[in-house]
Amino acid sequence: MEIANRRMVQSYKLVVLGEGGVGKSAITIQFTSSVFAADYDPTIEDAYRIDADVDGEVVGLDILDTAGQEVFSAVRDRYMRDGEGFILVYSLTERATFSPMSKISEQIKRVKDTDQHIPIVLSDMDDRREVSNGEGVLLSQQLQCPFFETSAKLRINIDECFHELVREIKRSREKQTSFVRPSPCCCIMSAELSYLQLKAANDAREAEEVRVEQRKRNLLVLILHHLREEGFLESAEALVKESGSSIANYQVCDNIDLSTILQEYESYYFVKFKKTPKIIRRATSSVGESRSVKKRLASTRANGADSKSSPCVVSVSSAEELGLTGSAITETRRDRASNSRVSVKGLLQQAIADATSDIPDPAERLLKPVAGFAGYSSEMRELAAVISRDIYLQNPNVHWDDIIGLDAAKRLVKEAVVYPIKYPQLFTGILAPWKGLLLYGPPGSLQSLYTYARNTSMPIVAGTGKTMLAKAVATECKTTFFNISASSIVSKWRGDSEKLVRVLFELARFHAPSTIFMDELESIMGQRAGAPGSEHEGSLRMKTELLVQMDGLAKSEDLVFVLAASNLPWELDYGMLRRLEKRILVDLPVKSARSAMFAHHLPQTLSQHPLRITTQIDYDQAAELTDGYSGSDIRLVCKEAVMRSVRKVFNRLESLSEGSPASGLEGVVIDPVTMDDIESTVANTKPSARLLASRYTQWQKEYESV
Repeated sequence: MEIANRRMVQSYKLVVLGEGGVGKSAITIQFTSSVFAADYDPTIEDAYRIDADVDGEVVGLDILDTAGQEVFSAVRDRYMRDGEGFILVYSLTERATFSPMSKISEQIKRVKDTDQHIPIVLSDMDDRREVSNGEGVLLSQQLQCPFFETSAKLRINIDECFHELVREIKRSREKQTSFVRPSPCCCIMSAELSYLQLKAANDAREAEEVRVEQRKRNLLVLILHHLREEGFLESAEALVKESGSSIANYQVCDNIDLSTILQEYESYYFVKFKKTPKIIRRATSSVGESRSVKKRLASTRANGADSKSSPCVVSVSSAEELGLTGSAITETRRDRASNSRVSVKGLLQQAIADATSDIPDPAERLLKPVAGFAGYSSEMRELAAVISRDIYLQNPNVHWDDIIGLDAAKRLVKEAVVYPIKYPQLFTGILAPWKGLLLYGPPGSLQSLYTYARNTSMPIVAGTGKTMLAKAVATECKTTFFNISASSIVSKWRGDSEKLVRVLFELARFHAPSTIFMDELESIMGQRAGAPGSEHEGSLRMKTELLVQMDGLAKSEDLVFVLAASNLPWELDYGMLRRLEKRILVDLPVKSARSAMFAHHLPQTLSQHPLRITTQIDYDQAAELTDGYSGSDIRLVCKEAVMRSVRKVFNRLESLSEGSPASGLEGVVIDPVTMDDIESTVANTKPSARLLASRYTQWQKEYESV
C-alpha cells in the first residue's frame, strides 16, 4: 500500500536469460509474486510488470522471462535489443548451463552494438553442485558484472539481485547524462550524434510502418485466398474493390493458407495452456455499438506510443469490446502439470467436447455460397438461387423423443441419414444407405400432439404425423434440409421445371449430407397417363427428370436422402414407388393418443383464456366417441365444444348500451365444458378421413415396405 501511494520515479526493462529449465521462471515469480513455483510447465515467454522500492525510490520494472527461447536467433535478437539490464542464470547442478554464459554475453554485445550492456550472473543453489562458487566469481570478473548465488525456494538473494541490477542501470544512465561541458569540437560531435539518433529513430519508425503495412496486405491476401477457395466469389470481388486492386496482384505461398495458420495457433495454444482456444463468441452489440468500437480503436491507434510502453498488456475492456476471449499470458503456472508432452487423445477429446458443448442453431449454419456452384452457367446459378430459398434454416425444435410411435419410420430415417454419417465404414456395398422413404396416411394425423408432448411431462403413447417426422429430421439430423413443394420446381417457362429438378439434386450433392423433403408428393408425381396427349408435355418432362435424378441418386454414394409424404399414395407413379425403397403408413391416432390430445386441449382450467373457462370431461369417453378422427379433427371438436359455452357472452355484449359500464362482463358466468358439449359437437363434426381408412389399409397390404 505504501508503494502504491508513492510516485514512480523511473522504469527499467530487465531480461532474464539462460538455458531452459535452470529456474528462470521460479526466480522471476518469486521476485514478482513472492511465491515459489515448484511445478510449472516450460514456458515460451512471460512478461511481468511490478513496482519495486529500490533505495527508497519506487521504480517500475518490466521483466521479460525468455524461458530458454534465446537459442533461436530471431527471438534472441528481439529480446536483447529491447532490454537495458540482463540477468544471466545457470544451474549449479548442470555444468552444461554454465558454459554458454560467456557466449550469451557476447551475443548481447553484438545485438546492442555496444560494450556498455549491464549483466548480472545468477546461479540457483543446490546441494548437488557441479559448478563451484569460485568459477562463478571468475566468470563475473571476466564479464565485469556482479555475481549472486540465489535460491528461489528459500528466497535467498532474489531481491538483492534485481535491486543491484537496477542500481547498475541507474549508474549507467547517470554517466550518459551528466558530463562536463565539452570543447567546441566535442559540441559539434555531440550535435552530429543527436542528428544520427534522430535519423535512426525515423528509419526505425518507417521500417515499422512498412512491416505493419506488409502485415495488413498479408492478412488481406490470406482472406482473399480463403474466400475464393470456399467459393465466396462475390465476397472476394467485393474485398478486391474495397481494398484496392493491389491485393489481386499477390497470391499466397505454397503450404500457406488461413486454415493452416489457425490450426497452428490452436496447436500452439493447446501446448501452452492445455486447452483449445475459444476464437469466437456470440455477438451482443448492435451495428451502432460496433461503430463506436471502431472509433475507440481509432483513438487507440492514435495513442500508440502509450501502448508501446507495455506491449504485453491488453486492456480487458477493449478485449471484451472486440469479442475476444483468452487467458492472460502472464499467469502463474504453478498449478500446471510438469509434463509438457502433448496428448493427442486429450487434444481430440477436448476438441470434440468443445464442438459439442453448444448445440448450433440451424439459422446460424454456414451454407456454401451459390457462387461456388462451379461448372454451371449464370442461368443455372439463378435457378440454384431459387432452390436455395427452400433450404430450411429454422429450428423446428422437434426431437426423436417427441415422436412416440413410428418406430419403424424413425429407425429407417436414422439408417438412411444419421448412421451413414456417423459410421460410414459400415454402409458400403450391399449395405448402402436407403435413398428414399415415403410416409403416407390420412391428413392431419396427430398434428397438434407434438405441442402437448413438449409442454407437459405426461407420456405419449402414439406417434405424430408425417410432417412432424420431417421436422424431427430437420432438427436432429445434421444435414442440409430442402423443404420442397410443387411451387418449388414447377415453372411456367418451357424447360425450366426439369432444370429446377436437376439443380435441386445437384445442390443437394453440393451441400451434402442433405435431406430433400417433398410434401404432398402426389401433386408432383401423379401417375403418368398412358394415352398420348392426356398429360402436358412439360409435366411429363419434369416427372421423367425427377425419376432420372432419383435413379442416379440410388446408384451413387452421395449422402442425399429423399423423404416424401403423401395423403393419396395410390395416385403416385409406379416408377416413383420403386425409387422410394421404404413406404410406411402413418395411421390415425389410437384411443390413448386421442385421450391425451383431449387432455391437452381441454384441461380442467383453460388458464390462458381471460374468462378462466373450466371443463368437466371424461377424456377416455371422449376418445371412444372420436374413433376415426385425426389430430386436426380432434382439435376442431375441442374448439367447437368450448365455443358452445362461450356463445352466451355474445348476447350479453350485444345487450350492453354505449353508456353501460365497462365491467359488464364481470357478472358473466360461463358454464363448464361438459361431456354433453363434446357429444353434441361430435354429432355435428364428422371426421375428414374416416372413409379412407380401409383404402389405406388395403394399399398398405399391397405396397408397404418397412
